[in-house]
Amino acid sequence: MLKVASLIDKFPKTAKGTIYAVIILIVITIGTLVTTSSAVQSSIARLIDMRDLQSRFCPHKFLIESQKLVDSLDAKSVVVWATDISGNQASKTVMFAYDSEGGEHVTESWLGKSAPLYSSERNRLDMTYLLEGHVVCNSFEAHSEVERRISEIDDISYVCSVPVPPTSGNMIGVISVYFDREQIATSAVRLDLRKASRGIIHE
Repeated sequence: MLKVASLIDKFPKTAKGTIYAVIILIVITIGTLVTTSSAVQSSIARLIDMRDLQSRFCPHKFLIESQKLVDSLDAKSVVVWATDISGNQASKTVMFAYDSEGGEHVTESWLGKSAPLYSSERNRLDMTYLLEGHVVCNSFEAHSEVERRISEIDDISYVCSVPVPPTSGNMIGVISVYFDREQIATSAVRLDLRKASRGIIHE
């Protein structure tokens, strides 16, 4: 490094400035590439992990469990969401949607639509409870296009959610059940939701 510095000293002042600028630029570029590479690797690892976890879903049981929830809880709609809980862009995506008054019942137009997980302070708190394995019931607030559709189709005012699987850790999704009236997380509601959550995954 000292040899390089003494060699640079032999150049005219303007040339020395240019060389130092180039060296600084190279160092910054290398640092950026290392950081970016690390971020890309983390993203790929997270994606592989999510795909592995989501392979535990049993899609052929979505309709069965949704119908059970609508019948037992007198609910209006049921949505099975896949969740990505990483970073500030954490979101949930509709994997299955069932509407009790929607003709064919399965609402295809909602599939693949996403909604943010941390769109409000209350949503952050709800997510904390869900990650701990709790069933959460609250008044419903729409924070995305698909949630507005859910709200409008049956005049939804309340929602109860359970993590998938129904225990703390390794959450791969959420089952949300929507109501047109106030709903409380009674022991019966919690039991039905946890049964549904266990019912849609491979053990």
